[in-house]
Amino acid sequence: MARNEHENASPRIHDAVAAWLFARSDVKRVLDVPAGHGAFAARCAARGMQAWAGDVIDHDDPPGVTRSKVDLNGRLPFDDGFFDAVVCIEGIEHLHRPFDFVRECRRVLRKGGVMVMTTPNISALRSRWRYLLTGFHFMHV
Repeated sequence: MARNEHENASPRIHDAVAAWLFARSDVKRVLDVPAGHGAFAARCAARGMQAWAGDVIDHDDPPGVTRSKVDLNGRLPFDDGFFDAVVCIEGIEHLHRPFDFVRECRRVLRKGGVMVMTTPNISALRSRWRYLLTGFHFMHV
């Protein structure tokens, strides 16, 4: 997937998560949180999955994606066991209550469901070098 203005994470992260998730035959219903503009949820929908994009900001819905306004520091507005997978790409580091968020993800996952979570490695030399030069750990190009 080419980098676009709607993604908050590196395309390599999106590609790695997609490759792992799409290799599973048991994942049909996916929650992408925080979704931003829903780039990853749209990618899931394009693969025929039922995709929900959850974010505190109510963006326009990408085609085939159900948008849900959610505060990840509180209760997720979904039934217990509703999703086969929850994807959190570089979002948990922004939360005030990350442990509560993980518990909520577990609650909305079906038994045997999967959670994929990534977070930036700001300790990496490359990230520190970028921060020194730009004031940001990740350069959006």
